[in-house]
Amino acid sequence: MPVVQLTLREGRSKEQIKRAIEGISSVICTEIGVEPKDVTVLVTELPATHIGKFGTTLSATKPPQDPHKS
Repeated sequence: MPVVQLTLREGRSKEQIKRAIEGISSVICTEIGVEPKDVTVLVTELPATHIGKFGTTLSATKPPQDPHKS
C-alpha cells in the first residue's frame, strides 16, 4: 500500500488539490502496478512563514501568491 506525502505552500484551491491527488494516484498505479484503492496521498499545506529557503522564510522574500492561480 503506497503512501505519498505532498507538502505545498498554502494557497491552492480545493480543485487543484483534488487534481493533484488524482494525478499522483494515477502515476503510482501505472508505474508500480497497484490498484487505486491501495494508494493513499497525504497533502499538507504550510504557510509561507513556515517554509525556509536561502536562510529566510518565503514570506520574507516573495510576495503572497494569488490562491486562484496554479
